[in-house]
Amino acid sequence: MKPLLHELEFDRVLTLIATEAKSTLGKDAVSRRRPLSTLTACEGAQADLADMRRFVHTEGLLPLAGLTDVAPLLARETVLELEESWVIVRAIRSTQAMRETLTRIDRFPRLKTIAEAIPELDELVGKLNKFFTRDGKLREDASSELRSIRQKVQQKRNAVQRLLNDVMNRNSEAIQEPLIVLRGDRYCVPVRADHRNSIPGILHERSGSGASVFIEPMQAIELNNDLADLLLQEREEIARITRFISQLIVDAADDVLLATRTSGELDALQACAIFADSVNASRPSFNDDRRLHLIDARHPLLDERVQTTDQPVVPVTVELNGAMPALIISGPNAGGKTIALKTTGLLVAMAMSGLPLPAADGSMIPIVDAIHVLVGDDQSVLEHLSTFSAYLVRLKNVIARATKRSLVLLDELGSGTDPEEGAALAAAVIEYFLDRGALLIVTTHLSSVKSFAMNDSRVVNASMEFDSATGQPTYRLISGIPGRSRALEVAQIIGLPSPILARARERLGTRYVEVDQLVSMLQNKMSNVLEQSAELEKRQAAVEEERQAME
Repeated sequence: MKPLLHELEFDRVLTLIATEAKSTLGKDAVSRRRPLSTLTACEGAQADLADMRRFVHTEGLLPLAGLTDVAPLLARETVLELEESWVIVRAIRSTQAMRETLTRIDRFPRLKTIAEAIPELDELVGKLNKFFTRDGKLREDASSELRSIRQKVQQKRNAVQRLLNDVMNRNSEAIQEPLIVLRGDRYCVPVRADHRNSIPGILHERSGSGASVFIEPMQAIELNNDLADLLLQEREEIARITRFISQLIVDAADDVLLATRTSGELDALQACAIFADSVNASRPSFNDDRRLHLIDARHPLLDERVQTTDQPVVPVTVELNGAMPALIISGPNAGGKTIALKTTGLLVAMAMSGLPLPAADGSMIPIVDAIHVLVGDDQSVLEHLSTFSAYLVRLKNVIARATKRSLVLLDELGSGTDPEEGAALAAAVIEYFLDRGALLIVTTHLSSVKSFAMNDSRVVNASMEFDSATGQPTYRLISGIPGRSRALEVAQIIGLPSPILARARERLGTRYVEVDQLVSMLQNKMSNVLEQSAELEKRQAAVEEERQAME
């Protein structure tokens, strides 16, 4: 279903939701979301989302600090460096914090069930904590041997520094500056170049100016050797500890990976919950009897609460069922037909994937086995196919694959060829899918297809509203009547010459004009009815609020 979902811009919605995830694991988990196949699975995914929304509202956000994808580190066959082990330790701590947070609260049973799948790694965390400071450095007492070596190192450094201070005090005229410097892990003193022979020892380096040489006095050589030996022992002990820590983690790799993956799913679920609030999403119900009812559905990529735009998205309401499984949408160019079609398919896919549904309460989603989409120009130059031929090739694939449990979305069916032949083909295709039992939404400009819809009780006509006063579409979907393409009105607004428009109206004839005017009148009346209905609902809601306030 993935290529078909791409035409609905499902991947762009996933990318948008993934921005709310705090970890790469969460973002990846969001990107893997796909429609589930059964009613039980879809209801369960939406129940998980509802539980997470309640958790975020009452408890706040999950403790996700430190959670990261550790799989690449654990997939290597080399010893983990201390910095890499620290990254894993922080990730494990995060998983355990989430497990503790969600399992101790009984008010969110679904989240608790998910969190219980995170392996309990407290014992491992306890062992690893003994090796690291709060900022991820190796503790001084990571092992008794390391502590002993570092104490000896400090004692030996003090001894070397006392000796070198004594050398400098006794040879002050030869010393450039009374400073002890390190050169290659060896403590030295800066001697004036013209007094180089005043202090016997090993010359390690010359200053950039050439005024000083850095000499390790003969008296300090043995002490420096002892210190170098201790530092070598320290590095060997750190390497041993590093291997030990790495082995502790590798031995628990399976549990660590399961813990981080499960925590990533929780991060993804929280991202969905945050996005749900931003688009005022609702929880849909699901059914296996082909009932689709999207109430005030909004395309998430157009929602002004998500995108940087001042233009509010106009919601659409779409209803299909077993008795009326097909919807034919007509109306002006750029009036929103394709957006309504794609919004329907996208929201069905989102709901079945456990994603937030940007629609009003009461929306119902059918469980479909596939969403077949034909949208846009798929002309193929390489295969020598015209736009119409390419469309037919894609249509043939849909016809072969669609079942009675499919949702089929066909944009501009029958266009791109002779209108009469295109309309006849479109009507035959619609009849085929009606007989097959699939749910179907078609957009069209063809009058014969609109007429066909009016004569078949299984098909509902719908139109995209157009404001004649402003000459602009309102993007509102009106069910029950066909739409007018308004080609002449659009041409007039754009500024085509009046004689051409007048001649076009003559060619249409008086009968067409009368029918067009009748459709326009019906649309206006239906718009008024919808506006009055919406106003009545607002008043009823206000009365109900007042009644509840008085009780």
